[in-house]
Amino acid sequence: MRELILSHTAQLLQSGVLDHLQDEMISRLHHMLLQGSGAMIHEHEFFSVWRKGDYTGSFKTLQLLQHSNCILQHCGQSKIEMDFLETVTDVL
Repeated sequence: MRELILSHTAQLLQSGVLDHLQDEMISRLHHMLLQGSGAMIHEHEFFSVWRKGDYTGSFKTLQLLQHSNCILQHCGQSKIEMDFLETVTDVL
């Protein structure tokens, strides 16, 4: 599960979902990703950042939202809730 969380976080960073976060947070995420494969990760820190993501940019980001929610539910966490109709309208 650790590798999945790290990989998904890297995808969120690459896709721009987390671009609106402060530079400090982005730097911290990159540092956590670099340390993650060898160190114990704190899932809740990653999950907290995922919840701050902007998933309204494109169909790809909606797919990332769905993947985020699948991982969250698998880990016993609540889904990221969004107004789906508003999001779809923004993407189209």
